[in-house]
Amino acid sequence: MELVQALSLNGKRIITIDRVWALLLIICSSPFFILCVIALWVQNDGHPMIFKQTRLKKHRERFTLYKFRTMIPGTKTVTGVGYWLRLSHLDELPQLWNMMLGDMSLIGPRPLTEDDDAKWRIKFGRRFDERYEIDAGTFGLEHILGRENQQRRTAACAILLKRQLRHSRGIRKILLQAHYVFLAFLCVCKLRGSST
Repeated sequence: MELVQALSLNGKRIITIDRVWALLLIICSSPFFILCVIALWVQNDGHPMIFKQTRLKKHRERFTLYKFRTMIPGTKTVTGVGYWLRLSHLDELPQLWNMMLGDMSLIGPRPLTEDDDAKWRIKFGRRFDERYEIDAGTFGLEHILGRENQQRRTAACAILLKRQLRHSRGIRKILLQAHYVFLAFLCVCKLRGSST
């Protein structure tokens, strides 16, 4: 039996472990949310603070991913504030809202764009499809290990995560999630890792 029993409304879960994690992380990271908003407001270049992009989650379903905007819309130019947001991974804080909406889990493979999905499926074949057998995640090995050889790591890490999650239930799952949160926190402190 799960440690946290999910409540349901009309057959749909409204309280899950991931949503509890998201709420806790939103509360704990609220000072960083405020700092990001202030920094983007000071930059004040007339563009929205939140960047929205269609990504693929479990079973290749589409959803809208939220991030703090780090680039000038329509270009590949990273803003001054955006550079530091990316380096510290603080641009990904709005993804906690994706967790609250049920689009993402705490840990899992990073959600890809449809273009990246098509490109990487050709390169890695059927094995790449295993990443869509589990929920897309805010934290994962590919996020923690960094940008080097990112495509190969993305395929391999998704498979490893699937196997870890398959054998994790109740307290073991919570401990696994806490482990990834801790590793991600270390990456932020060291200003390393991957942001996609």
